[in-house]
Amino acid sequence: MREAIIARRYATALLEAASAAGNLDWVRADLAFVRSTLAARPEARAFFVSPRINPGAKKNVIQSLFGGRVERTTMSFLTVLVDRRRESYLDEIADSLEHLANLASGLTEAEIRTAVPMDATWQARFVENLQAKLGRRLAATFRVDPDLRGGVVVRIGDTVYDGSIKRRLEIMHARLAGAERS
Repeated sequence: MREAIIARRYATALLEAASAAGNLDWVRADLAFVRSTLAARPEARAFFVSPRINPGAKKNVIQSLFGGRVERTTMSFLTVLVDRRRESYLDEIADSLEHLANLASGLTEAEIRTAVPMDATWQARFVENLQAKLGRRLAATFRVDPDLRGGVVVRIGDTVYDGSIKRRLEIMHARLAGAERS
């Protein structure tokens, strides 16, 4: 819970700073780049989040990895994280920033799970149809979940639309079990 509060505070501050500078979209892209770079280099991530490493050394590494590649707002933000010893919250802050930015732009977040990967064309069509049915603009995230066996599950806020084969089999099983008892 504490982590979520910290992440939201930093994300809110970053959202305000990036919006004021007019580079929110760039900062969002920068954070995705920073996260993917750190994920691809486990030693860099371990260095970045380690409380034993001197903040000055961390700033030098940040500058060498991201200097000239990310917006000034993003570099300042990373520096603040290091100064305040909040580096380990980077992923939560980035997720919170995405959520807040989507809300600010009127987008509703949707998580779409399928049993097999959908290509970009099918994803776009699916989101288009879903937006038309719901009457809302969506920021969709697609995930593959082989346990579904087929079909799709959509989560929008607290609402779940379950059109998976797994769920249909569960319903059929429950009906058959109920019929056996009669």
